[in-house]
Amino acid sequence: MENLPEKKTKKWFSKWWGILIIVFSVLIIALIINFVGLVFRYKKAIESGEIIISNVIGHYSEFDNKIDSSEIVVNRSEIESVDDPSIGADNPIMTIVEFSDFNCPYSAIFYPTIKQFVLENNEKVKVIFRDLPLDDFKSAMAANCAFEQGRFWEMHDQLFRRQNELSDMVIENIAENMRLDMELFKDCYDTNKYKDEIQQDLVLGVKAGVEGTPTVFINGEKFAGVIPKSILEQILYAIEYGSD
Repeated sequence: MENLPEKKTKKWFSKWWGILIIVFSVLIIALIINFVGLVFRYKKAIESGEIIISNVIGHYSEFDNKIDSSEIVVNRSEIESVDDPSIGADNPIMTIVEFSDFNCPYSAIFYPTIKQFVLENNEKVKVIFRDLPLDDFKSAMAANCAFEQGRFWEMHDQLFRRQNELSDMVIENIAENMRLDMELFKDCYDTNKYKDEIQQDLVLGVKAGVEGTPTVFINGEKFAGVIPKSILEQILYAIEYGSD
């Protein structure tokens, strides 16, 4: 076979090397444009409310010395407590454990969504509520004291609806309007009866890797932030019919 002349060989390699450089450059530019586009769309989604970043935990007030951050392994059975307030199916195919804070604006945004979702799917879905107060635990105390009288979810809704005005007086007013046994409620609230219970939820949440509120565990899998109802419906569909 006849060998190519040396000049032609060099020219051939030079030509294809130039083409490869051009192709590589185009790919790099395309990747950069795509990345910038993704960042832009992500920011737009946050601004529009389609994606909401959860309230990040910065400190744990008086519970600081009770948290061992090195112990982070938590079983699903530990998270899905049978003692905490719950609503929905007795034998669910989808169990949602919500770590929430009555003083967190993002938790307040999320609560109508998760409430509507479980009410629409109350034979398939169960929601378990667990406390994760980032600073002030008095609202959580009020909810637990209402739970003692079998009225947790009513108090839960009122605390979120009146989040911007919460105080001892407002909480007492809510309890009175709910016609709770005020003697029992005040004794529970004033003595911080469920402080240990709230603390246990907080410690468990941190050990489970919760970094902000709201955070939910769906059949043991963690999802942080405000989740749109459409996403919850897709997850339920995947659980019920398979992901294929």
